[in-house]
Amino acid sequence: MAVINSTSWTVVRRFLMVSSFILGIGGSTVVALGSLHTARSPHEHIVVTGGSMEPTISVKEVITVDPQLIPAVGDVVTFFREGQLITHRVTRTWSGTDPSGRVRQMFTTHGDANEKPDPWTVLDDEILGTVVPTSPLVSFASWLSMRPTLLAGFILPMLIGLFAEEVQRLRKWKLCPERDLNPQDVAIRGV
Repeated sequence: MAVINSTSWTVVRRFLMVSSFILGIGGSTVVALGSLHTARSPHEHIVVTGGSMEPTISVKEVITVDPQLIPAVGDVVTFFREGQLITHRVTRTWSGTDPSGRVRQMFTTHGDANEKPDPWTVLDDEILGTVVPTSPLVSFASWLSMRPTLLAGFILPMLIGLFAEEVQRLRKWKLCPERDLNPQDVAIRGV
């Protein structure tokens, strides 16, 4: 059985604490920067829940939607339909008059994985925006945030290391006899 001396254990513990600290800070920084990037842009980031756009857009993929772009034929758009967000490709666009007499832009859409086009017409005010490329930072931050176990694996060792250091510091405090003898709680020697 191998015996780990006090110096070796201290080195191993410090290595684990420093490495977990770096990983925890790194993971937290990626998530924070991804959130900051998201907050500063007019874009919406949405996690896709259906497979109607496979293989172009996979289930659980994060897409970025730009509300300022005007969709054209071939663009992928996200729109509201019956209380749900749907992301499909525009196959046709035209101007038409709605029942109130207002001229509007209208769209026919189709999911890449679907056999038939959508049975509805999408009006311009139903469209949330056009899908644009997603930043790798946002994609990674989203991927990391959807894996709380992995994120905890980065942060938990750091917290355990900090707790162990605090316990060790409190033990040193308790083992200082000068503190018990000194009524002003001032140690005579530096402990």
